Amino acid sequence: MKKVLFLFLLLGCNALLNAQIQDQSHLDKSFWEFKAKLDYAAVTEDTELLKSLFADKVVESNNGLGEGTPQEMIDYLFEDDNSSQLTWEQLRMISRFGFSKLKEKYDYGDGYIRKGDTFFKGPSYLTSIDEYSQVMILGERVNIREKPSLKANIIHKSSYEIFNCDCDIETSKESTFTNADGYSWLEIYLKDGRKGYVVIDFTSQQIYKSLTIAKVNGEWKIVAFYHPPGC
Repeated sequence: MKKVLFLFLLLGCNALLNAQIQDQSHLDKSFWEFKAKLDYAAVTEDTELLKSLFADKVVESNNGLGEGTPQEMIDYLFEDDNSSQLTWEQLRMISRFGFSKLKEKYDYGDGYIRKGDTFFKGPSYLTSIDEYSQVMILGERVNIREKPSLKANIIHKSSYEIFNCDCDIETSKESTFTNADGYSWLEIYLKDGRKGYVVIDFTSQQIYKSLTIAKVNGEWKIVAFYHPPGC
């Protein structure tokens, strides 16, 4: 078991160094150990282990489950094979891109506020972008095209850059999200003002959930596995 957990830590560190994502899990040894358990649960799809990592009450959204017990979270998020696979994939992607250490309250609205603790939140890049107006490229030399088509000219190649976008699904334009050539595309704004289009699978828009983890009675616990409104 220890060898397996060490392997997850090692692989995670290498991936994050390549990705230039600022994972701060190493800043707290006990949290790093917690993250190893989380990685193991995500890779093996172990619902019992994952349930043990949840706090007594976990925020899921402010328009879905809201706040639920560990068992309610498992029942709600893993209710059928399709939703289960999507949820596990979200969990693995969040962990892959690491956690940022926060020293502030978090507020998900509708009274879901917690103050006075140290938190880790993932994916780590959420502290660097406004996810409603910005997007991060999650890959190396990703093609940015002139139009949302695989046949369109490549106008830029991007590696882990941040671009502006109209990413708020409730206020986005018709051109912001497009389906073409079997892919979902996102319209972004390049630094020189030009519009470009990128396959969403290579951006932070593919990760629509976030994890917030805090110490509860001396133990690290997941206090939010959040799904924002509109997703």
